[in-house]
Amino acid sequence: MSYKGLDPQRVRQLRSSDVRDYLRATGWHRLAHEPEGVAIFRINPNDLPEVVVPAATSPADFFYRRMAEAVTDIADHEERDATQVLADLLVGDADVMRFHLDDDTLTDGTIPFAEGLNLFGGARKALLAAACSVVDPQPYYARLSRAEATQFINACRMSSERGSFIARVICPLDADVTDTAAAQLPLTDDATPPFTRRVTTTLMQALNALVQGAERDDLDRLTEDSEAGPLSANLCDALLAMQPSGRQAKLSVESS
Repeated sequence: MSYKGLDPQRVRQLRSSDVRDYLRATGWHRLAHEPEGVAIFRINPNDLPEVVVPAATSPADFFYRRMAEAVTDIADHEERDATQVLADLLVGDADVMRFHLDDDTLTDGTIPFAEGLNLFGGARKALLAAACSVVDPQPYYARLSRAEATQFINACRMSSERGSFIARVICPLDADVTDTAAAQLPLTDDATPPFTRRVTTTLMQALNALVQGAERDDLDRLTEDSEAGPLSANLCDALLAMQPSGRQAKLSVESS
């Protein structure tokens, strides 16, 4: 019997260590004193919300119930669908990008073949452009063929999800990339983020700059001000390729 609509088999595939890592990475703190057999996390140690993660050695029924509750509690806090959170937790150490077409004509979970190719191809090009911006920021790349960008893309995996139509890209944090860009970063007290994390952050920063520029009617600044964001013409071209054709349709990009 499923709990809150979550697939029991997929919930049982979760690893306690992956869920704990996810919670720590997203700002939760583990309590110092806990009952035996569980790990308790809170955003604020003195107040709710709270997520309880069962130990890997827990009895099967207890593990399933507690883990399903943990997934839904995380989803409630993040205001996301619990099935999406479950899917993200199952991929382990990875950033997940979702390129989402929202259109009344896509509610059955299918998409016209040409638009599907544009969506997945545009998602690949957007990530390639962001990877090139991490290595060597430029306003335009004649070819998106930097070795690091190609290695990164080859490590990524793709799938689709329901929700009008969603192209989901899994970007492993341990992608085998010859990271020459990291050698150029100034030394700090903090560890250098993985190449994958710098790519996904760069992409989201560029998209945020575009959205803010459009809302201010000030898109020209993005091409004139080098500090406006890691934006390239190639990324803009990728967004145009993904843009749905319907008048009321929209494209959104999310990262987790």
